[in-house]
Amino acid sequence: MKFNKIYTLGLSLLLGSTLSLSAQKEDKNIYNMERLKADNPWISSYNAAGLTFNRFSDFSLAEIGFQYDKGDFRNVIDPTSAFGTKILAESYRKIDKVYFYGKFAFDYIHRQNKSWSSVLDPYATPFFLADSVPGRQTLESYILDAGVGTTFGEHWAVGGYVHYQVASNSKKKDVRNTNTYMEFEIYPGVMYKSKYFNLGANFLYQRSTEKVTNKLFGEGINHEVFYFEGMWFYTSVTTTNNYSEDRNYTTNIYGGAAQVELATGKVRFLNQFTGKKADQTIWINHVQGQRGGQMERTTYSYNGHLDIDGDKFHHVIKGEAHFNETQGFENMQKSEIVDGYTTWTQYGKKNKNTQDATTYDVSYTLYRDRAMLDNSWNASAGVKGFNVKNTYRLYPVEYSQKWENTEVYAAFNKNFQFKKGMFDCGIGLAYTAGDGTMLKVKSVSDEITGEDLYKQRTDLLQREFDYITADKFTGQLKARYTYFLNKEKGMNLYADAHATWKRALSGSFKDDDRTAVKIMLGFSF
Repeated sequence: MKFNKIYTLGLSLLLGSTLSLSAQKEDKNIYNMERLKADNPWISSYNAAGLTFNRFSDFSLAEIGFQYDKGDFRNVIDPTSAFGTKILAESYRKIDKVYFYGKFAFDYIHRQNKSWSSVLDPYATPFFLADSVPGRQTLESYILDAGVGTTFGEHWAVGGYVHYQVASNSKKKDVRNTNTYMEFEIYPGVMYKSKYFNLGANFLYQRSTEKVTNKLFGEGINHEVFYFEGMWFYTSVTTTNNYSEDRNYTTNIYGGAAQVELATGKVRFLNQFTGKKADQTIWINHVQGQRGGQMERTTYSYNGHLDIDGDKFHHVIKGEAHFNETQGFENMQKSEIVDGYTTWTQYGKKNKNTQDATTYDVSYTLYRDRAMLDNSWNASAGVKGFNVKNTYRLYPVEYSQKWENTEVYAAFNKNFQFKKGMFDCGIGLAYTAGDGTMLKVKSVSDEITGEDLYKQRTDLLQREFDYITADKFTGQLKARYTYFLNKEKGMNLYADAHATWKRALSGSFKDDDRTAVKIMLGFSF
C-alpha cells in the first residue's frame, strides 16, 4: 500500500507551520498540549467552532517516539510483546479571526506472537476470521487531522473538523492475513455566543473500510481457520494448498451533537450530548452480493466539563457516559444463477448477537497556577468503569455473559522551572475491581437443553473473561526535561519518558504483569 502522498502532505504541514514564526507576547516556553487542551474544553468536543475560545495565539510541536511493552498479563488477541516508533506533528494557530488546528501522525508497530484475530479491532465488529497460529504482525498507519473555526458578527462562529487515517497490517506466518484500512470523518458545526450561554450544534459523519485477505503460502501443512460471530462461537474450514479468503468491512456512521455552555465570569460549564447510528456490512464477495454478516450500533453519549478559574488555583471537573447497543445479524441468503452469472439473493436477516454496554469516567483535577496556562503542580483523582452484557442467540438457546469493571485512580505531577529549562515529573496509581458472569445458558424450549449444540471456544471465552474482569493494580512514572532553546520565540527542545506497570491480583492471571515504556524527543515552538 502506497502512502507517499500522505507522508509528503504531513511533512509539508509541519514545515509550512514554521514559516511564520515570530516573537510572541505569550510565554510559550511553559506551554504543553495537555494543559492547553484542558484549558479549552471545546477542543475535545465535536464542534470546531469552539477553537475560537482558545486563549493562546499559536503553539506547535514535532515529536519522534519509541515504545515497547511486554508481559503475560494480556488478552486473547494481544501480542506477547510489541515495539513501535511514532512521528507526530501538531499545531494550533490563529490568523486574524480564524483559528486553525492540524495534526500529522505516523505509527509503525511490530507485534510479536499475535493470533486469534484477522481484523485490526475485533471489538469493532462481531464477525471476523482468525487462526490459532501466533506470528509477527506489522502495523503501519498514517493520520491527518485538520480543524478550522472563525467568528462572524458578534454572536456567531462556525467551524469544521476533518479526520483521515489509512493503515496496513500484515502477518508474517501462515495463515497470513493482510489488512488495508481507511477511516474518514467530518464534523461541520455552528455556535451562538451570548453573555452567559454558548450554544453549539454539529453534524457527524464517519466512514471506514477494511479489506482482510487470508492466504496460505506454505504447502503440506493444514490449518484450521475460524469464523467467529460473537462470544467465540464459530464455524471453521481446513485450509488447502491454494487457500485464500477475503472479507470486506464497510461501516457508515451518521449522527449529531449539541453543546450547551454556561459561562459566568471565572466559571464555565460545557455539556455535550451526542447520538450516533452505525451500520456495518461484511462482504464475502461484493460483486456477487454475498454477505458475511451485518452490524448495527446505536450510541448515546454525554460529556461534561466544569472549569473554575481562581487567582491561584484552577479546578476542572470532568464527566462522561456512553451507552451503546450493538446487534449482529446473520444474512439469510441464497446463491442463484441469473443470466449465466452467480448472484446471491438476500431474503432477510436474523439477529445473532447483542451487546449492551455502558461506560463512564468522572474526575477532578486541581492546578496550582503561577500564571495563565502555567502551573507549578497538579493533582487529579477519579473513577471510571464499564458494564457490558453480551448475548448470543441460536434458537431455542440463548447464551449470555456479563463484564463489570470499576477503576479508582489518582495522579500527581510537579513542575520545576530553571533559568534555561524546566523539569516535570509525575506518578499515577490505579486499582481496578472486576466482576461478572462468564457464561449463562438459557433455553426457551423444555425439549432442548442447549448444551453442546454449537461449537464454541470456551477456552478463549474464559481467558478473555479472566483478563477483562481481573482485579489489578497499575502504576505509572513519568519525567520530562525541557530546554529553552529560544525564550523570545518560545522554542523548546524536550525529552519525555513514561513507564507503566500493570499487575493482575485475581483470577487465572493472578501475579502476571505487563510493562510498557515510552520515550519521546520533541521540539515545540
